Amino acid sequence: MGSIYRPKYKNKNGELVESSIWWLKFYVNGKPVRYSTRTDKEGVARKILKLKEGDGVAGRPILPKVNRKTVGELLDDVLADQSANNRRDAKQVAARIKNHLRPFFGLWNAASVTDDQVRAYIKERKEAGAKAATINRELSHLKRGYSLNQRAVTVRPEIPHLKENNARRGFFERAAFEAACAGLPAYLQPLLTVAYITGWRIKSELLPLEWRQVDFKGRTLRLEPGTTKNGEGREFPFTQELEAGLLAQRAHTDQVERERG
Repeated sequence: MGSIYRPKYKNKNGELVESSIWWLKFYVNGKPVRYSTRTDKEGVARKILKLKEGDGVAGRPILPKVNRKTVGELLDDVLADQSANNRRDAKQVAARIKNHLRPFFGLWNAASVTDDQVRAYIKERKEAGAKAATINRELSHLKRGYSLNQRAVTVRPEIPHLKENNARRGFFERAAFEAACAGLPAYLQPLLTVAYITGWRIKSELLPLEWRQVDFKGRTLRLEPGTTKNGEGREFPFTQELEAGLLAQRAHTDQVERERG
């Protein structure tokens, strides 16, 4: 059974004073281990003691930095992972962390975050008007931080996934589509046609397309893995109208190439 205590020391005046920092004393394989929690909060110190005792019983190494990281440091690891893997949504992730996760969790010891505190974050974000899908994206970064630090943080809170209601309402009816096309310059009409037929995102999926992803012979339009929202590749078989739209775009491209040499 371990204990927490505040060690005493002599200050520069030779007076015996008590440290504001709590220390732990517990046993691993019958040998005493003393450990600074680096916190002046008794409740946090007791939670760290339980974690350390659990590590000792389970045979996990009692290292100085185990269960010492803050949530802010976990979030830093998430940003580093995003950068290392050239994630397309890195800017969005950085914004969610900066604007929401770090202000709420940043200074907390990661191992001491409770389920209640995660629920408090969810409540605060809902009261601020955030939708379930937005909160889920934010919590996924928090969960990722814990996953990247499984050996450094041996205890983590339950991070729920909220039910999302993102069903799109209404349809872009044929008449509305044709009216929109008629109001666009000719060079944009094929793009809208392909978007209408495939349902793919214009900004993130269609505009970055290259001609190597259009297989006129095999009659398929292809999105490469890593370029879609879920990271998976995607193919769409030609319809007569889709093929006509792509051929029109090819003709426009050929014309631009001739004009610009």
